[in-house]
Amino acid sequence: MQILSGEREATSGLVTVDRVPVTDSLARYHVCSSIGYCPQSDALVDGMTVADTVKLAVMSTGQSWSMAEIQVRHILSTLGIESKLSEPTESLSAGDKRKVSIAMAIVGSPSVILLDDPSRGMDYISKRSLWHLLHELKTDRSIIVSTQFINEAEAAADRMVFLACGRVICAGSAFFFKRAFDCRFIIQIACKTEYHIPFFIETLTTKFECTRVRSLGNTDLELEVPISEDKILPDLIREIEKFPGLIDEFGIANYRLDDVFCQFKDLEAEDIEYHFQQGTVGYVAEDNDRIRAIKNRTSFPLPVGNVAVKKSACSWIRTIGKLIEVHIKLICRSKARLFMRLIVPIASLLLVAGAVVFEKSEEVDKIQISYNLSNTTAFERNKGICMHFYSIFLTDVHWDVLSQGECGHFITGMKKTDREVKGLVLDPVFFGKSLAELLEIYLPYIRKQCQKMSGPCPIAYSTDWCPDTDVSKSHKVHVGAYVNSDNYTADSVAMTAIEVFRNMISQITLQIFDGKHSVKPEFDTVGFLNVEAIFFRLYSLFAQSVLLAVLPMMFLSDILQDMKYGIRVQLLTMGVSRLKYWFCNIVSHWLQFAVIYSISITLQVCIIASAYNTMHYLAIILPVTLLFGIMNNLLCVYLLAIVMGHARYVAIATYAFVSLMISLSLLFVQFHNLAGRILVFLCPQFATAALAFYGIRFIYYSGAYYEIFGDSRLPSLMDFIASRHVMYSLMAIVLHFVLLVIILILIDKRHRLYATCRQGGIYSAATKAYASTLEVSILNELNSLNENPFASENILEAMDLRVVKPDRSVVLKNLSVGVKSGEVFGLVGPCGSGTNSAIRAIVGIETNACAGQVDLQIDEKWIPNVVAARRGIIGFCPASNPLYQRLTIHENLIFYAQINGIPAGRVRQLVLEFSLASELGTIVKRATKGVKRRLTLAIALLAAPEFVAIENPSDGVDPSSRQIMRRIIRSQVTERRSIFIASHQMEECETLCDRICIMNHGLMVTLNSIEQLLDRYKRLYLLEMQLDDSRNSESAGDGMEYRKAHAARLVCDRFPGTITIEWFTSLLQFAVPIISMDRLSDALDWLVRRKNRLGIRYFTLHYASIDQTMKVIIIANDTEDVTAETPVKMHVPTVTNDEMKSQRSSRGFRISV
Repeated sequence: MQILSGEREATSGLVTVDRVPVTDSLARYHVCSSIGYCPQSDALVDGMTVADTVKLAVMSTGQSWSMAEIQVRHILSTLGIESKLSEPTESLSAGDKRKVSIAMAIVGSPSVILLDDPSRGMDYISKRSLWHLLHELKTDRSIIVSTQFINEAEAAADRMVFLACGRVICAGSAFFFKRAFDCRFIIQIACKTEYHIPFFIETLTTKFECTRVRSLGNTDLELEVPISEDKILPDLIREIEKFPGLIDEFGIANYRLDDVFCQFKDLEAEDIEYHFQQGTVGYVAEDNDRIRAIKNRTSFPLPVGNVAVKKSACSWIRTIGKLIEVHIKLICRSKARLFMRLIVPIASLLLVAGAVVFEKSEEVDKIQISYNLSNTTAFERNKGICMHFYSIFLTDVHWDVLSQGECGHFITGMKKTDREVKGLVLDPVFFGKSLAELLEIYLPYIRKQCQKMSGPCPIAYSTDWCPDTDVSKSHKVHVGAYVNSDNYTADSVAMTAIEVFRNMISQITLQIFDGKHSVKPEFDTVGFLNVEAIFFRLYSLFAQSVLLAVLPMMFLSDILQDMKYGIRVQLLTMGVSRLKYWFCNIVSHWLQFAVIYSISITLQVCIIASAYNTMHYLAIILPVTLLFGIMNNLLCVYLLAIVMGHARYVAIATYAFVSLMISLSLLFVQFHNLAGRILVFLCPQFATAALAFYGIRFIYYSGAYYEIFGDSRLPSLMDFIASRHVMYSLMAIVLHFVLLVIILILIDKRHRLYATCRQGGIYSAATKAYASTLEVSILNELNSLNENPFASENILEAMDLRVVKPDRSVVLKNLSVGVKSGEVFGLVGPCGSGTNSAIRAIVGIETNACAGQVDLQIDEKWIPNVVAARRGIIGFCPASNPLYQRLTIHENLIFYAQINGIPAGRVRQLVLEFSLASELGTIVKRATKGVKRRLTLAIALLAAPEFVAIENPSDGVDPSSRQIMRRIIRSQVTERRSIFIASHQMEECETLCDRICIMNHGLMVTLNSIEQLLDRYKRLYLLEMQLDDSRNSESAGDGMEYRKAHAARLVCDRFPGTITIEWFTSLLQFAVPIISMDRLSDALDWLVRRKNRLGIRYFTLHYASIDQTMKVIIIANDTEDVTAETPVKMHVPTVTNDEMKSQRSSRGFRISV
């Protein structure tokens, strides 16, 4: 299929599509739009909805959505996913994902459609819809389907090609294959005694020469009639009906194609060809060939009872060590991870090292923060204002008023001036007011006097002036300046005030000494730049902020991988709590992150010791950043992973870019204190980088400040912590850590919290869905649970289990079942029936809102399912195969064993029981689906749980591996171990289960044991007709449709109550009630006589298999108007005891398989 699609190069040979060679790498691009390809793996993009995915597929073919919308909606409706257009692809079930992949291959009207194993993961009903769609589409195009199940090819294909060991064995129609494989009618007779068997052999083989003996038992006899000799069936059956006193019962079965096909796996291509040539292909599995095949098979040792496993508690430290070990192995085996975990950190450290060296060369530690403010002439010396009051309290002997001249001397520094400084004598009314109030009152005068000055206008204000200090002890003089807003600068104001202050001190000093001494004080005025006004070139910290922002993204893949493959959920069901999971992951990632960060710190300390080799940095900044800062960045990444649920590369790239920009925003907030304070409390990444940035800035500034005064000491640690920016950063980091932990817990448990909040409403909305059911088996189950709850023979009881999606659609409606000890219980139904939701709700991992009660009996005590899962009592085998894809089979098994404290002896035992010894060294990614399923089941049984839940046991595996898987499951059933299976395959549940509950639309349809179901639904025959399409006219479609309709009408008229279950290609299938037949021989005679008239190539009439019976039940149930709260009213063809007696009297015996 890969070669046909052009995905893979052929070693040799030629493939053409529309006469274009696909094997030519250049020419194949011309036929891309002519080929629709659905590969085995679903090529879907997580994060895109179904509608977006299909639209993208349409546009890729060159068509517009408006033109193809009608066709696409018809395809989606036929496949049953039209209602899920708005759902993201990652939330779909495996079957629905397959349907989307098929739709992508079909849209665009390609001339060739290639479907590689299209029905993988689908239920019987979905497969039926798919075959109908392919039959509808085949008119104008060629469709090639590859499958491992020949019955699927038989149902849908016009021609089949049988390949074995890479070689074509034969090709032809379904009828040709039935003849080539010698598919026969099997007449099964149960004699009253073994002495009657020779009589029947002699009588039947003599009268009907083509009849041969198939097998002999004590009282059982099986005869075979070739499918080409179906005309003798009526006479043969009449011959058997002549001897009702010699037999208990008899019936007709059909040896199907897949019964022979499954045996070919054990043979070589040459042996298969030999059997075709000899005409013995139908007996491949018999006699010598069967003995050889059995010898070549691997035996499966049975488990030695249900031995309790001594489980030791695995410490958290050991769990952390195992996670680190697994992460290292995954890194070494993935180039992408190796690049992220090795190359990116090395590049980040090289960036930090280069930045540290550059910062050292810039001599940032010798930053200049002071400047001289002395000897300035920045203002006009002969202008200014003096403000003072007249004194009314002092006598004349004192200087009661500061004269204008003296005030002018203060301002100008000159004894005499050409123009005296303006005086402003304040009104005594305002005496006692503060300076601010006085300035507000006299502001208009001040503005008027100073408005013509180009520079600052000095102002001096004095209270009472007196040279006698005993009189005027509290005398105050204030100096300042008025500046026009256009000319304002902080330095000019400071210089003006300082100059006035120098003059004032000189004048006061001279007056104190009364001019007797020549004292002239000298001042050295120094200004210091504010720390917030300096741009610090901290290149190493900027590089380190990049490291802190980028490195957490390395660990995102670990969490996303656990979520994608279900590893986290599997650990949860095995007793690893959410707290332990997150704690161990955080610590394992933190240790790796801390090593890289510590190396960057070492580079800083060794190269720039003056700032980084200090107690302030090593004792405060480093520990807080290591313990809380790195944790905060990791928690942010974890929150991103939980919210995304899967890898959304746009979201990841956006987050990385935003984190990087937030960290680098330190460059722009150096001069904006308010912006820095807001960001430090809003953004955890900013707070992590800001602590080191503000701390080192404080250290650099303090060192430069104290060095001016000849003091090499830095402020104390308490002063360092008390500094505004450092204190805010410390507070923000701790606050972020607490908030992020709380948010992580809430978001991780959001589904359970949502379910708890909605549970009351969900449960109150539930009605008695089975109040008016006609199904006796369901009523018996409900009565048993209600009248005898917590019965000793049950190991699990689920009562009124209900699951509702966020859109309020009900997935599961009041499921109530009890599972007995030592029982295999099957929950089966088509896709969307609620089987998977039911088993996940029972295990306790359903993410939708749930209501109801599920309890398990462990050691004669009943405990809730959630508690049982938390203790690791439930074994869960999900369909997703929760395995590390790049680890080996053995490494996965050892990981789960050690993280749950399982001894090595138990691992060796499971390896033998599950025949995994030869596969232990295989990488999981390269292992077959069958091996993965066996490994997943082995993991679920590690702790030897008493209750095991298995989801779709053999989904997607080949027929041979399916048989192996079922054999293993049956071997694990013991007296104290029960197995609960959810599946879409009825035939699978028939093989494995003791009791089966059939579900549809979230409701229980019937619940019975296999024997009861077979006995009850054995009242149906399956009539299958293959019409001869060579007899059609030129309008083949119309001719075939008319003939099929005519044949169906005749069958339904002849056998009342018949249900048509298949109607596509030239194949018709009917479910015929036995009660509609008077005698089996008469029915066969009627079919044989109309064979030529109806153009029937061949027909089969046999009891419906349980898989086919489920299809009949679901089809009949789908005809009901089933809504969210509609009571179950299931109608199945039945007969009463009297009717059965009348049947026996008319025929003399009952027909059975």
